[in-house]
Amino acid sequence: MLRSNKIFNLILIALATAVLTACGGTDNTRFIAQPNEPHGQVITSVDLPGQYLYAVKIYRVNGQEIPSRKGAVWLKPGRHEINAVSDGSVNRSFVPGLRGDRSFPASKPLVLDVEAGKIYYVGLKADNDSREDWELVVWKTEDQRS
Repeated sequence: MLRSNKIFNLILIALATAVLTACGGTDNTRFIAQPNEPHGQVITSVDLPGQYLYAVKIYRVNGQEIPSRKGAVWLKPGRHEINAVSDGSVNRSFVPGLRGDRSFPASKPLVLDVEAGKIYYVGLKADNDSREDWELVVWKTEDQRS
């Protein structure tokens, strides 16, 4: 009898986990696109220190934590709120008053209206010594090649 109660409890836990996932409890498939789905590509791996733009890692989309994304993420079309942190260091020689080289979060999320077939280049704009003013920006948009 004790063994059948344990099995029943394990089955209930498995079902509860499946229901939570299906209801969006831990599911990011509402906004992360698969290769065969319409999507916009967000590129985050380009550093342009001469323009005060730095590569970032996306860690949250639409308020939901995602595995840290370095380089690129494919998002389904629609409006998305993106949170990111600088990837590696901000070159302090281009940012007067900054002490040390380290990663920094953007001061606020980027709201991006993603269109299918577009590529968005996103970076941290760090062009002054006040980190509160640093923000995520789309610095280039282009069409995806077929």
